Amino acid sequence: MPPGNRRPLYTEEEAAELVAVSTSTPAPAAADGLPLETVAGTPTDTLVINDQPCTVKGLASAAGAGVLGYLLGVVPAAIRHKARQWALTHKAGTASASQLALMSGLYTAIHCICMRLRQQDDGWNRGVAGCATGLALGWA
Repeated sequence: MPPGNRRPLYTEEEAAELVAVSTSTPAPAAADGLPLETVAGTPTDTLVINDQPCTVKGLASAAGAGVLGYLLGVVPAAIRHKARQWALTHKAGTASASQLALMSGLYTAIHCICMRLRQQDDGWNRGVAGCATGLALGWA
């Protein structure tokens, strides 16, 4: 993808502050050996990766999406069954929660892994994450 099509992670002011900070002190390395700050030339090439593992990001995203998915499954089922059949309502909520948690957790974790491997944030990372997530949802 051409550099002009990449969206900047930061405004020009924030990127200038990052460049000033990274030139004054050496960039610390994360636990997996990747640099926490990478600045290459222009402000649009700035990529800051935090030291939180991708698995933790994926699990946190899956937990939040699971709760949201349960609510989005229970509420319509409760309206449809007039809250008389709790077993069907709960079953609809858990089915929705598992699908949304799987989708969100996998997408977040794979996107994070791609960003760390490629050291840039562009459409390719999102495309790979979306394809892998769709494959997993189709398989499950």
